[in-house]
This record gives sequence, C-alpha cells and structure tokens, in this order.
Amino acid sequence: MKLLLVTMAVYRISHIIAIEDGPFNVFYRIREYVRKKFGADHWVYEGFNCPLCISFWLAMVGAWIMVPALISEFVILWLGMAGMILVIHRFLYRT
Repeated sequence: MKLLLVTMAVYRISHIIAIEDGPFNVFYRIREYVRKKFGADHWVYEGFNCPLCISFWLAMVGAWIMVPALISEFVILWLGMAGMILVIHRFLYRT
C-alpha cells in the first residue's frame, strides 16, 4: 500500500509541475522561466514539460524515502516506480 501511495504522490507532483499551472500560476511561471533561460528547444525545458521525465527523477526520491539504506532495493524500487508511473500516464493519456 505504501508503494502505491508514494508512486501516486510522485505522479501527482510530476503532473502538476509539467502540465498544470498550479496555485497562483507558480508552475507555469517556473516553466516559463526555464524556457526563457534555456530556450524552447533545450533539453531542460523539454524535461520540465514532460511528466514522465520529471517522474523518473522524483521516483528516485520516493524510493530513497522508502528504502534509504539498501542500494539494490533502492534501484529496483526507483525504476519500478518510474515504470508504474509510465503505465499510469500512458493509460490516462492513451499515448
């Protein structure tokens, strides 16, 4: 159950950063700042607009929270969470 909750939390955070404007347009402003700083064709800007890209890195944090000491379980959990998020996103957006 904890794995599912952490995975859904990571997906939610990734989605709000990449797609939604957020309260007071905070995430929109962050994406615009990155676009102005790096340009619309830069990989950093493209990453900020991709919930799968963001979730890959945030899943690392979620995995570390769940298993901070064991490196092998950490890596498996990190990649597993990223994979679960990919499946959820593809199901929801049919891409």
